[in-house]
Amino acid sequence: MGAALTSGCDGIETDIQMTRDRIPVLYHDRTLHKINGSLKRVSEFDFEQLQKLDWGGWFSVAFNNEPVFPLAELLRDYASCTRLFLEIKSRKVDRRSGHSLQLTEILVDMVRTQVPRRFYPHLFILSFDREVLALAHRLESEWSCVWNVDKEDPGSHPEFVKAICVPVKHLTPQLVQEFHRMDKQVMTYTCNTPQQADYASNTGADVLMTDRPAWLVGYLKKGREPE
Repeated sequence: MGAALTSGCDGIETDIQMTRDRIPVLYHDRTLHKINGSLKRVSEFDFEQLQKLDWGGWFSVAFNNEPVFPLAELLRDYASCTRLFLEIKSRKVDRRSGHSLQLTEILVDMVRTQVPRRFYPHLFILSFDREVLALAHRLESEWSCVWNVDKEDPGSHPEFVKAICVPVKHLTPQLVQEFHRMDKQVMTYTCNTPQQADYASNTGADVLMTDRPAWLVGYLKKGREPE
């Protein structure tokens, strides 16, 4: 994350899941298969058990033995120096068990206690789950809620959301214009190629998300420089 910020990125997007003993951690996938070959979920382990796993070796030997990254460390180290886009993961099993809403309540409480109010404008809560966003908004209306959508026609959106986030393949100039008319932002993912970056920029999207932060910053900067 530090390397991404050093490259010039002005925000960090990450996914939040919760362990069995209610510790929010940063992790994207549905299961731990790429970590240790298990088809179990983060929510089936206590934090202490996850600490014993290698969270970086799957990506590169340069990251062997990286520890699991708790949300508390992210807030401590980065909330004061960049924008944070926190996606609360909420899948069917999480919604049925109430896990999603528990995670939302815990996340809101952690931010309230660990992040000074002056940094709240840099904080964005994302989710595909409308109930998660509605709860986050009720608990802390000052934060910006972002509705994640993974389909071509997003349909009606919750009125309280400040932005919509769509895959770049579903992004259109018309969608951007529609949300801008409502004074809302449009974010898009995942811009990993010149074609995707050019298209997203040309639509007028407000936030471009990527797995290649240093490359994207350099590419966009080069495009703005005079020949």
